[in-house]
Amino acid sequence: MIWVNPSLPVRSFIDETEVPDETTAKGFTLVELLIVVGIIAVLISLLMPVVSRAREHSHLVGCMNNQKQNLCRDQGVRAEQ
Repeated sequence: MIWVNPSLPVRSFIDETEVPDETTAKGFTLVELLIVVGIIAVLISLLMPVVSRAREHSHLVGCMNNQKQNLCRDQGVRAEQ
């Protein structure tokens, strides 16, 4: 329960001076859009090294898999002889 001091004036949640009229533009300002683009650019720059390392690691795993398959093939050929 919210206690209100009766000696203080009670304001409504919507002050009539703060209600925008229909002539004001709705949307984002250029500064807000530039800030969002800047934040996205920083996040992408932080993720690029991680993506690069993951790509390098997947290439390494592929090479190791090829070596394992070659060794298995060579052992199978030797077992047949």
